[in-house]
Amino acid sequence: MSIPFRLSFSYWTYFFYGGLSMPWWPIWLSSQGLSEVEIGDLLAFERIFIVVVSLIVAHYSDRTGHRRKILILFAVGMTGGYALFGAATVLWHFFAIAAFSAICRSPLIPLSDSITMTHVRREEAEYGKVRLWGTISFIIGSYAGGGILAYLSDDMILWGIVLSCGFVVVGFWVLPDTRSEGVAPHFTAGFRLATRPIFILFVITVALSMTSHTAVYVFGSLYWRGEGISEATISFFWAFGAASEIFVFWKGAALLKRFGPVMLIFSGAAAGVLRWYLTGISTEVWVLTIAQALHAFTFGAAHLGGMTFISRVAPKELLTTAQTLYSALAMGAAMALMTPITGRLYQMLGPEGTFFAMMALAGSSAILALVLQWRWNGKQISV
Repeated sequence: MSIPFRLSFSYWTYFFYGGLSMPWWPIWLSSQGLSEVEIGDLLAFERIFIVVVSLIVAHYSDRTGHRRKILILFAVGMTGGYALFGAATVLWHFFAIAAFSAICRSPLIPLSDSITMTHVRREEAEYGKVRLWGTISFIIGSYAGGGILAYLSDDMILWGIVLSCGFVVVGFWVLPDTRSEGVAPHFTAGFRLATRPIFILFVITVALSMTSHTAVYVFGSLYWRGEGISEATISFFWAFGAASEIFVFWKGAALLKRFGPVMLIFSGAAAGVLRWYLTGISTEVWVLTIAQALHAFTFGAAHLGGMTFISRVAPKELLTTAQTLYSALAMGAAMALMTPITGRLYQMLGPEGTFFAMMALAGSSAILALVLQWRWNGKQISV
């Protein structure tokens, strides 16, 4: 099997799991009796473990060079962790199992991305064209989840996710055993990278943009279902949003050559202002369809820009650590902070006010992206 095929297949399996879990996991939790605030707190609680464990595992990976073995081991643990949710009966059960499953899930994307970016640096693969297969499988997974809800029951969402986690194990099994340099000298090297002003500015910029998605990730399906929108239409919203990424990933090399990584991050933040405004003011299907199409920029362009920025600024011996810092801080820690806040905003302000708050986050990110474009000299960070 070719390198691009093996990388693409791993993304395919992981994002099929993502397509099942991201839209529909909150609905399963709600079916078990958890309130909106409890769901928000649970998802934030998971992210605390994701941040801490992913950083530790990334340092170990950079020190030893091992990535594929870690991915397989943790994917097996994630499968078992989700299966344990079937035995949860009281709130503390959910939190305890969530901690274990989050620990197992924490290094999967950073390590798999670091393997991919190693091959991108070697010019053996193109990130956008590999990653788009994950987007396609996310679409299929989101429709599969909608079908489970429409034709089976809310309870079956859990077992669909468990099965999809088993596919993830297979996907990581076929990955090339591409090892990092294994020469990261000290944990302090990652700390020095994380405290460089340009890296801090980058992380804050992307964090604000990515956390603006919190409301739709946590409450989108619950909100739309409560407004009488069918599971099939909700599946379409998630699938259409993911499908909109495909063009960005397919044309990623050309877009990066034309605009550069930071301006792609800016485009994502600017599009976020419009997306969350539209999502907040209407539940009309045509309006939400337009809003979901903007996911091409709010996630697709921003993520492509962020990944490319990391690959250009990070020393090669710290690539896994840099990828993990990006994931753990810009998406993990920031999401952990924003998720419980969003749950309380949702209770106090309702959907419209909450999505307007997301607009403010996206607008702040757009301003900082322009500052980042001005400050970055296009060179690698020295640590």
